[in-house]
Amino acid sequence: ETWRSLQNSLSNIEANNRKHPGTGCQHLLFMSSVPVVHPKLSLAEAFLDNFGSEHVLDSSADDLKDHWTHNDHEGERKRLVDTLMRTAKSKDLRVTIVSGDVHVAAWGVVSRNDVLPGENWAQVQQLTSTAIVHPSLVSVMERLFFHVLNNVAKGEQELDVNLTAKMMLFPGDNRYVKAARNWLALELDLGDGNKGSKLWATWRCETKESFTNHLLAIDANSPPTPS
Repeated sequence: ETWRSLQNSLSNIEANNRKHPGTGCQHLLFMSSVPVVHPKLSLAEAFLDNFGSEHVLDSSADDLKDHWTHNDHEGERKRLVDTLMRTAKSKDLRVTIVSGDVHVAAWGVVSRNDVLPGENWAQVQQLTSTAIVHPSLVSVMERLFFHVLNNVAKGEQELDVNLTAKMMLFPGDNRYVKAARNWLALELDLGDGNKGSKLWATWRCETKESFTNHLLAIDANSPPTPS
């Protein structure tokens, strides 16, 4: 029933009419409480088992099995990504997943390997921001936990033969996950001409003395290549 409701909602989205600015949808923001693209947490689970979950993050042990990236949910994750990509292709738009609840700021991408690079409907962006009330993580065990996550994040995740998820280096940083108090702003830049709107993502991350800004631009779907 949930899947049917989701598919019905997606089918009712007005397709990109290639008029700029127009009435059709160019960017679809899909909200998921936890990320669809995130470091695999099997190694983090082992870390928690070895050191005791109560010494790392209060909610980590409970949350791990609820993640899309957990092995128990791989089939559902693939089904969701396939559904979003079919919508992106049929409606001629870009899909961006926005999530939180994992204590970090992060950026990931899931993409098809059997289409041309310019067909960016087949690249779904994942933007992750922690709840702003969560303080930056500073304890030794917390930092060790996220060191493990950063190492896990270096590897690609194969959802299917032609479907790959991977974490990207966080904009303006040398890590994949940024364990800092942060918030995320999304702004639509209408621009000019007929190339479509650009979606700007800006993370505002807390440091010891101030804040840092981390920017990412997501273009509208590329027009079809003339045959």
